Amino acid sequence: MKLKLALIGLAILGGGLALVGISLAGGGSLRTQTSIAPLAALANITVDTITDSIADDGQCSLREAILSANSDIATGGCAAGNGADTIGFASSLPQPAIFTLTLIGANEDAAATGDLDIASVIMIQGPGQDQMIVDGNGTDRVFDVLSGTNLTVSGVTVRNGNPGAGAEGSGIRSAARLTISDSLITSNQGNGVTNNGGTTALTNVNVLNNTGYGVYNLVQGTLVYTGGEVSGNQKGGVYNTVATATLTGISVINNTGAGGIANVGSATSRLTVMNSLVKGNSSATNGGGIRSDGVQNVADIRNSTISSNQAASESGGVFNFGTMTLIGNTIENNLAVTGGGIDHFDGQLSMSNDTLSGNSASDNGGGLYNRGAATLTNVTFAGNSANGLGTGGNLFNDTASISIRNTIVTGSDIDGNCFNSEGFVNSLGHNLDGGNTCGFTGAGDLINTNPMLGSLQDNGGPTFTLALLAGSPAIDGGTNSNCPNTDQRGYSRPADGNRDSSPLCDIGAYEVAGLPPTPTGTATTTPSPTNTPTQTSTATSSNTPTETPTPTRTLTATPSSTDTPTSTPTATFSSTPTETPTESPTPTRTFTSTPSPTYTPTSTPTATTSSTPTETPTHFPTSTPVPSSTTGKVTGGGSVQLSGRSGKATFGFNAQYSSGDPFPRGNLQFVDHINDLRLNASSFDILSIDGDHAIIMGTGVVNGEVTVDFTLNVYDHGEPGSSDQFFINIPELDGYSAGGTLSGGNIMIH
Repeated sequence: MKLKLALIGLAILGGGLALVGISLAGGGSLRTQTSIAPLAALANITVDTITDSIADDGQCSLREAILSANSDIATGGCAAGNGADTIGFASSLPQPAIFTLTLIGANEDAAATGDLDIASVIMIQGPGQDQMIVDGNGTDRVFDVLSGTNLTVSGVTVRNGNPGAGAEGSGIRSAARLTISDSLITSNQGNGVTNNGGTTALTNVNVLNNTGYGVYNLVQGTLVYTGGEVSGNQKGGVYNTVATATLTGISVINNTGAGGIANVGSATSRLTVMNSLVKGNSSATNGGGIRSDGVQNVADIRNSTISSNQAASESGGVFNFGTMTLIGNTIENNLAVTGGGIDHFDGQLSMSNDTLSGNSASDNGGGLYNRGAATLTNVTFAGNSANGLGTGGNLFNDTASISIRNTIVTGSDIDGNCFNSEGFVNSLGHNLDGGNTCGFTGAGDLINTNPMLGSLQDNGGPTFTLALLAGSPAIDGGTNSNCPNTDQRGYSRPADGNRDSSPLCDIGAYEVAGLPPTPTGTATTTPSPTNTPTQTSTATSSNTPTETPTPTRTLTATPSSTDTPTSTPTATFSSTPTETPTESPTPTRTFTSTPSPTYTPTSTPTATTSSTPTETPTHFPTSTPVPSSTTGKVTGGGSVQLSGRSGKATFGFNAQYSSGDPFPRGNLQFVDHINDLRLNASSFDILSIDGDHAIIMGTGVVNGEVTVDFTLNVYDHGEPGSSDQFFINIPELDGYSAGGTLSGGNIMIH
């Protein structure tokens, strides 16, 4: 492999350094992001045949062009590469030019057969995604960007990749630097794009209809995605685990599995979403639109629309277990069991200049279900709904603390705007309650007051808002203390909305008489929702997925040996909830054999469903880098409380590895008492010990029927064991994971 240096940026520019500015309309400051343009190529290699060949025939195939660039040696009819190379395409090629990879042979990294391995610095300049198609032929992934290299692609469609048995990255896999622009990644059997510890920049790229995740970013990878659509991917849209992802001006639409965007992992995962549309996604667990799950994880979501998403359990719109900032967003017409709009499971939540409208929960908290520390400033809740009196149509506070300032809560008279379940509601003043259920008793608070809101529509700015109509008591009804500098639209605050020569901050996310922001050349607007939503006190909407989407849960244990949608007998992990408006007994899960390899939600006929059991939120990567075994011994036994549910899991294990042994020795017993899941293992593949942390990987049998791979992450934090931690992940059971700090027992790393 040649060692070459290149600097890759966000777009194909002429060369040099570019500063890309993002204007944050909803109260944020101007953020600039440095991007480095790709290198100007030192040699041109022209492809003049669509045949996948390596032959001395006077023609230059795409594979031969990559081999020439990798080696700087002329291959076939291609010119020799020379440093950082540009691959172009002859005008004599068919239109469209379809390059089907027919030299079959996976699991090699020399680009001789199978996928196109990148071992140098290469720029592929396609004529356009409709004019150039690279087809993996269903026998391997399409491109593999090897560690230490650099690939820039523009104007190309990448389709029909399939690396097979347990491999990752079906369209493109990168462990290095990857820049893609103006391209389409579609119909791959697995993930569209996988960034495994590298740096990936996507600009105006559509990632559509892949059987895995659209974009999978892991292991300290960096993803910058600007413009484009992620749609119709079966495992989820964008999945970020123990990595950093920045998404700007993209549309994440109609993805299933893990929903639209997931930010998870046992170590810090960071997610930024700006000026984007997240719509029509569904999750088999939590967070249909956006899920940030992990106490150490950080999410920052601004100036985005999160609409018409649904989840089988918590949070149709946004799920948070960690630290999250929401500024300038519209969260509307989402549906879940709890927290139709937002379920703040734990950690820190900060909201400013946000609108929540028309969200629905079949249990509690139509707009927001709060279980952690939360601060709300100039937020508008309107017309969200839950499950009857005392369920908090707009806001449900569950044994948690929430501080509220300059906020409107209205339009949920049947359910009650707010319900406080043994928590603390701290009014910081100047809030407006359309009824009298929120406990607003601070300075300037208004109760039993109609805020006089308009319909949810385009009032300027990047997202739809609810305008304050003339004569609204919310106009100049707020306090200037901690008032944001702009409203949700980016219009200036405070303004003299009632013309009494005394500018005061309005209550809610909208400021009357504020000045619009100064236009800039770098502002990015949020993609508009297809249908114009209207303010409503129910979840009914023409652009909402099927009313009452709480599905009959069928969690399919797909074998890890395949990523394709072929019909393969699998074990189905299923439960059907009892339809009742209150908490119902946990149904027993059973294993049955079905030929379906994927999860398919089935809508139930009514919206009144019980709180259904789901997998515990993931607290560690679902794709753990495979370590090497280290000598040592680990033992443990005890129990962990299943997060969000009144039940526990018990476990017992021992694992030992000595130098020279082929594999670690030991056994494992794990029982999830909520779901009647029992895993037994009598041998392991990997035991890796690093200080107080051990990773154990192996194969076991679930309920005596299904063979699955599993990963344990255990932590020994000293005696007496009360702070020790146990986590288990079984990816083949629809990403099943459970764990946390021990509620009893002990773990010892000897």
